[in-house]
Amino acid sequence: MKKKAIKKNKPKSTIGRKKTEAGAVAIKNKSGYKTDHLQKWILMILVFLLYSNSLTLDYALDDSIVIKDNQFTKDGISGIGDILSHDTFVGFFGKQKQLVAGGRYRPLSLVMFAIEYEFFGLSPFVGHLTNLILYAFCCYLVFLILKKLFRKYPENPWYLSIPFLATALFIAHPLHTEAVTNIKGLDEIMSLLGSVAVLYFSLKYIEGKKNIQLVFIAILFFLALLAKENTITFLAIVPLTLYFFTKAKIKDQIMVLSPMLLSTIIYLVVRYQALGFLINEVKIAEILNDPFVNSSSGEKFATIIYTWGLYLKLLVFPHPLTHDYYPMQVAFVSWSDIRAFGSLLVYLVLIIYALINLKKRSVISYGILFFLITFSILSNLVFNIGTFMNERFMFVPLLGFTIIIAWFFNQKISKWIKNPQAVISIFILIMLLYSVKTISRNFAWKNDYTLFMTDVKTSTNSVKVNTSAGGKLVERAREEKDEVLKNEMLQTAKTHLNKALSLHRTYSAGWVLLGNAHTELKEWEDARICYDNCLKTYKHQTEALARLNYNGQIAFQDGDYARSLKDYRTLLKHKEGDPEYLYQLATNYVALGRPDTSLIILNSIIAKDQGFYKAYTKIGEIFGKNYRDYDKSIEYMLKAYKLNQKDASLLENLGVVFGMKADYLKSIEFLQKALEIDSNNANAMFNISKSYELLGDHKKAREYSEKAMQARNTPTE
Repeated sequence: MKKKAIKKNKPKSTIGRKKTEAGAVAIKNKSGYKTDHLQKWILMILVFLLYSNSLTLDYALDDSIVIKDNQFTKDGISGIGDILSHDTFVGFFGKQKQLVAGGRYRPLSLVMFAIEYEFFGLSPFVGHLTNLILYAFCCYLVFLILKKLFRKYPENPWYLSIPFLATALFIAHPLHTEAVTNIKGLDEIMSLLGSVAVLYFSLKYIEGKKNIQLVFIAILFFLALLAKENTITFLAIVPLTLYFFTKAKIKDQIMVLSPMLLSTIIYLVVRYQALGFLINEVKIAEILNDPFVNSSSGEKFATIIYTWGLYLKLLVFPHPLTHDYYPMQVAFVSWSDIRAFGSLLVYLVLIIYALINLKKRSVISYGILFFLITFSILSNLVFNIGTFMNERFMFVPLLGFTIIIAWFFNQKISKWIKNPQAVISIFILIMLLYSVKTISRNFAWKNDYTLFMTDVKTSTNSVKVNTSAGGKLVERAREEKDEVLKNEMLQTAKTHLNKALSLHRTYSAGWVLLGNAHTELKEWEDARICYDNCLKTYKHQTEALARLNYNGQIAFQDGDYARSLKDYRTLLKHKEGDPEYLYQLATNYVALGRPDTSLIILNSIIAKDQGFYKAYTKIGEIFGKNYRDYDKSIEYMLKAYKLNQKDASLLENLGVVFGMKADYLKSIEFLQKALEIDSNNANAMFNISKSYELLGDHKKAREYSEKAMQARNTPTE
C-alpha cells in the first residue's frame, strides 16, 4: 500500500519537469493552459481599461485629412477605387501635392474608414472602437509570439515570465497613446498587426513546414505594406527573429522570406502605378516640410542624433508628451553639444553590444537590433520625414525596449531580489505610473481644441502648435456670445500666433490667422498689415486675398470708404490690374464723391477686359446718378446687359433709368425681368407700381404697390 501511495503522488512532484509519464504531462499542460488563459485575459482587460476612455472622444488632428474632409473616404465603398489608385492626401487636397519625400501611399486604413463611413457615417465612436479592438488583437498576437520565442525561459511564477511582462509593458506604455487614441493611427496599428501576424506564421512554418503558412505570410505582408510603408523593416526582423530563437536552416529562412519579397515587389508595382514614382525628393524651402532646410550638414546630423537621445528618454520616462515636435520645438544643436555627442555615444555602445553578442543570441542584443531596425526608416537618417521626431514613430520599436525590460525582471532583478512578490510589486509600480499617464494623456485627444491647447503648453517653441492653438481660439471666439470671454480668447490667440511668427516670419498660415484675430477684434489696420505680410511672401495666398477683400467690403458697408480704399490698394499691390479689385476701388471713389477718378479706373478695366460687364454697369450708374446723363447711362447699361442678362441689380437699374427717361413701358419690361430673378425685390415692385401709375393704370399700380408692401414686411431668412 505504501508503494502504491507513493506512485499515486509522484505526478504532483514532477510538474514542470521533463517527464514522459502521461499523468505528469497531462497535469503540466492543464496548469500551463490555465495560466496562459489567465495571462491573456489580464492583458486584454488591461487594453480596454487603459483605452476605453478614448471611445468618448471626437476626431482630432489628421483625422480631418483621412476621414472628415477626405472626399474618397466620404464616398464610402464607392470611393475605395480612388483610395487604392491615389496618394493618401489626394482625397483631401483634391490633387496630388508632393509635400513629403516619397509621398504617402497608405490606402488600407482609408479603405477601413470608407467602409465605416458607408455604414455609420461620421462616427468617431466607431473609429475609436475599431482602433481599440485591433490594438487589443495586436497585443494578443505579440503575446502569442513572445510565448513561442521565450518558451525556454522560466515562467514560474507566470506573472514574471518574459512574454507577460513585455506585453503588459507594451500595452501600458504612454508612447502608444497617439497611435491608439488618434483614429488616424489605425495605419500604425494595422501595419504592426500585419507584421506580427507574418512573424507568427513564419514561426509556425518553421515548426510544421506547412505551405499554407507561406500563403498567409504573402497575403498578410502585402496588407501590412498597404497599411504603412515601414512594414518593410520586417524583411530584416523576421530572419533576425528566426536566427535568435529557432534553429531554422538557411533553406527554411529563404522559404519564409520568398513570399515576403514577392509581396514587396507587388506592393512597389501597385504603389508606382498609384503615385507615378517610388521615391521622390521633395525640395520645398519651408521648414514645416523640411525642418533642416536652413541648417548646415553638421547641424542636421547632430540634431538628428540628439532626437534619437530624446526617444530613449521618452522610452524610460514618457513625460511630458506632445503630438508636436515641429520646428522650432527641437532646437538645432552642433556636435559640440554634449546632448548630440552623448546620444551618439549611447547608440554606438548599443550597436557594438548588439553585434558583439549576436553569436550568443543574447536577448538584449535582439531587443536592441529590433529597436534599431524598426526605427531606422523613421529616424530621419534614411530619408527626411518632414519633422524632427514624433512619438507615434516609437509604436513598433517600443517592443524591443519592453522585451529588454522584461528580460531584466525575469533574469536579473528576480535573482537580485529573491522574493517574487517584491519583484512584481516593483513592476506593478512602473505599470501603475505608465497606466495613469496613458489614461490621462488619452483625454488630450478629445478634439483639436483640447489637443492644441494642451500641447501648446509643452511644445512652447513649435511654430505649428502655436499656430494651431491660435487658429482654434479664433474659431471658438467667433461662436462665443460673451464679449469678455470672446476678447480673452482672441487676445490669447494673438499671443500664440505672434509667438509662432517670431519663430517663423514667413509662415503664411500664421499671418492669415493673426489677421483673422485682429479682424474679429475690429483692429482693421493691424489685420491689413498681417494679410499684407502674408502676401509679400505668398502673393497668391487665397485666404489672405479673400479675407482682405472681405474687410474691404465690410469697410464699404460701414461707410468707412478711406479704410476700404486702403484694403483694395493693398490687394492691388499684390494682384496688379485685377479687374474685381479695381472695380471695388472705383466704387469707393464714387462713394467719396470722386466719380471722375472712378470713370478713369473703370475705363482702364474695359480697355483690358471688354467682357467685364460690371464696369459698364458702374459707368452707367455714374452717368445716371452723378451726371444725370440718362442716355449715356442707358448706353453703358445696355452694353452690360448684352454681356450678362441675369444680373437682377443691373436689370433694376435699367428699369429705373428708363423710368427717369419717362419710357415707362421699357422701365416695366426691365423691372419685370429683375423680378423673374429676384421675386421678392420690393424696390422693383414699387418702381413698377410708379410706372403703371404714371401710365394711368391705377389697378396695376395698386396691385404692385400691395406686393411691394407685402415683400417689405416679409422677414428674410
